[in-house]
Amino acid sequence: MPTTFLTPGGSDDLDNGVLLLLAPNEADGGDYYIMRGDGLESQLSFSTLGSLLDEYMEPYWVNGDYDTGTQKTVQALANRLCSIYGVTL
Repeated sequence: MPTTFLTPGGSDDLDNGVLLLLAPNEADGGDYYIMRGDGLESQLSFSTLGSLLDEYMEPYWVNGDYDTGTQKTVQALANRLCSIYGVTL
């Protein structure tokens, strides 16, 4: 069964979406995951996604500030996607 990732400009046919999954109530103090469709492989590597999480999510989530970490991560990801697609927010 195909998985649909949603992003501005993303499409099922191109498999060019991003999914950010948040699990703040996990027993270990919260967890998060990020995936991207294969259509973004050349523009948005797993290394780049990991760096975004390390820079914007982890410093806040480790202290239980889930809202700030999530907001900063989504904004950074949106900025990156806008750059890829040539659009502005």
